Amino acid sequence: MVIENDIVVAIMAGGSGTRFWPLSTKENPKQFICLFGKRTMIQHTYDRVLDIVPPDRILVVTSERFRKVVQTQLPDLPKENILCEPVPRDTSGAVALSAYYCKIKYDKSTIVTLAADHYITPKEDFQATLLSAAKEARVNKALYTFGIKPTHPATGYGYLKTGSEVTTNDQQSHFQLERFVEKPDRERACEFLESGDYFWNSGMFVWETDTIISGLQKHLPKHSEIFESISNTENISGFILRVNDVFPELEKISIDFGLMEKADNVRMVVGDFEWSDVGSWPSLEQFYEQDENSHRSKGTLLSHNSKNCFSFCNDEEETVAMVGVENIIVVRNGKTTLVVDRNKSESIKTLVENDVK
Repeated sequence: MVIENDIVVAIMAGGSGTRFWPLSTKENPKQFICLFGKRTMIQHTYDRVLDIVPPDRILVVTSERFRKVVQTQLPDLPKENILCEPVPRDTSGAVALSAYYCKIKYDKSTIVTLAADHYITPKEDFQATLLSAAKEARVNKALYTFGIKPTHPATGYGYLKTGSEVTTNDQQSHFQLERFVEKPDRERACEFLESGDYFWNSGMFVWETDTIISGLQKHLPKHSEIFESISNTENISGFILRVNDVFPELEKISIDFGLMEKADNVRMVVGDFEWSDVGSWPSLEQFYEQDENSHRSKGTLLSHNSKNCFSFCNDEEETVAMVGVENIIVVRNGKTTLVVDRNKSESIKTLVENDVK
């Protein structure tokens, strides 16, 4: 694939990943662990775009406490391209930081904003969708998001309601975006699936630097004022140092709420590839082979009079044995073992926040 010289990829990697405890911890969250194969989630995301951009046009926006792990896992990434937020300010903070950094370092560019912890395959279809959105974002000065065609009535995702279809010169499907929809209950999710006009909100974006900055100026003026005040320099190092002083002043708000839902130049490209945000242990097990008892596992699973369970051993040489149980998840990581009812896995986050030291 031909490298697109004006594209910059910004990977958002600041999450805490509590839902994948005990494998994921506050010190080593989901984006930095191996859930598939031998590469971590952020490494998979990085690998997915290397055919499109070189390492010096990839940014990682993360927390200061993850700087070293990013350097270790992505050794070819220039150190100055690791943008560390001093405090979390949701996706609008990451978007604004990457936009003004790109304006100083690359001048005019098309920014592709990705999450560090999504499962996407095949890579070639993802790249074709990305390049199509980047081209249209340039030509039409539009703010692009990726919509995923729903395969079931999911209640854990936000949705995108499409408007009229947009004609393009390639095989990708583009739409004007009518509105963003919050996570629905099951009844509404079934209606969305049946209508065919709703897509899952993937949280991935494409826009030109000038277009997103104009959007910030209009819809998140405080963000814009703060970054404009420290952008009167051509020195990247100086800009980064000043970020630490002003970043806490930003409002904590998502880019969806703060900007995308208010803008009038928003479009959606259909992500014609397999996608998951892999948000929980139950959502991970679908990627592992199922046996005759509807079990799935990483590592060795011994089962007697049991069915429909999932076991995950970080050390694949370990063994989990189950007798007379159904619908449970067992996770082994070092000296820690998690056992949870499949239907109550959302309580893992509460456990971690309240009881795990």
